[in-house]
Amino acid sequence: MPNLSVSLASDPKAVSRFEGRRAAPSTRTSAEWERVAPALREKCFFSARVNDAEVLGKMRELIGKAVDSSKRNPNEALVSQDKFISEMKSFLRSRGYTMGGSKLTDITSRRRLGLIYDMNIQEAREYARYVRGQDADALDMYPAQEFVRVESRRVPRTDWPMRWRAAGGKIRGGRMVALKSDPVWTNLSRFGRPYPPFDYGSGMGVEDIDREEAVELGLLPDDEPADEIPDFDIRLEAEVSLDRIPEDMLDSIIKETPNARIEGGKLKMSDKKPLPTWRDTGLESARNWKPSVRETTISKTEAEKKLKDGFAVSDPTGNAAVFSDDTIHWRKSLTEKDAADAFGRLIRLPMAEMCVSRSKEIWQLPNGMRNYVLDYTNRNGKHKGIATSVYPDGGVHTYFIEDINGLNLFRKGECIYRKKDGD
Repeated sequence: MPNLSVSLASDPKAVSRFEGRRAAPSTRTSAEWERVAPALREKCFFSARVNDAEVLGKMRELIGKAVDSSKRNPNEALVSQDKFISEMKSFLRSRGYTMGGSKLTDITSRRRLGLIYDMNIQEAREYARYVRGQDADALDMYPAQEFVRVESRRVPRTDWPMRWRAAGGKIRGGRMVALKSDPVWTNLSRFGRPYPPFDYGSGMGVEDIDREEAVELGLLPDDEPADEIPDFDIRLEAEVSLDRIPEDMLDSIIKETPNARIEGGKLKMSDKKPLPTWRDTGLESARNWKPSVRETTISKTEAEKKLKDGFAVSDPTGNAAVFSDDTIHWRKSLTEKDAADAFGRLIRLPMAEMCVSRSKEIWQLPNGMRNYVLDYTNRNGKHKGIATSVYPDGGVHTYFIEDINGLNLFRKGECIYRKKDGD
């Protein structure tokens, strides 16, 4: 596990993640906690076989100060692992616990307390890193990651390649690599999360892989642009079968979780109400659309000149999108992009223009963003999709959709325009 030195600066996303957990005293073992549905387990602050609410409360308080340094009294030292262990030992002693144990199963041992500290700190920070990595620009630049050892162990586990394959991963060039969107990350995790830590004290983590290397490794096609699809309705949502929820937690989970409800034998939870989608509006899936246009390209030189000069494209509702080197998101970081990918985007600039001017649908999001969607036939006769997002600040993001069904993910919010058949 990485060296978890505590930074003076708090990470808001890590803080939010940790503060969203409530103390959950329980006699459950680690194995029994693993059988609790991940969506519920993530809302709990617990430690195996610790049924003492005061002890859990003290742990949560100290780790909370480590995650959020703004809670720290200026006259106090940072809550390092050593300080956490020292204060917890004193607290446990004051509550009459027998001290001196060294086993990992002993809540008073340095090994157990150190593991509790490391796991909670790492999970909060890796979650924050994961959320930031889901940003459209971040995914565009670093669409994949590699599963690697980030900290040495006296006796390191040697079964990770086998576990990687069992989780559905492929080993490429002797390396365990996959797109960030690949389900292998969640399958690999003992805790059902798509980010580290993947197991107790494993010393394993992830390193980003840029687009150029992802193409070289065969994770992305190099013949035309391809994008990870962002989630414009960022929220935590889960469906959990009622038979996976401990009875002693059900009532409190429903009461304390926003937008929690029982539906169809499942507990459905989300941290906010979902945006309406194409299904809610009674529209058909993009998979059933007939291609609207054929792929059109121009020369790289012509495209570069057009973007350098800048130009505006009006949509069917009268709004305009401005295309220029300053607004197109990938042009801002061109030096960090694969040259072949940049070339593919440049020559397909007319497709981004048509996505706005001849959009099949326009969807408005609550934050002022507009999503334009269009389907087309590419040069190989395949049905593809393109989406263009215009942000409130004028930024323009274009997404080339490999699977036409992916267009549906852009069809949420309010549909303010839909092209009529025959138009």
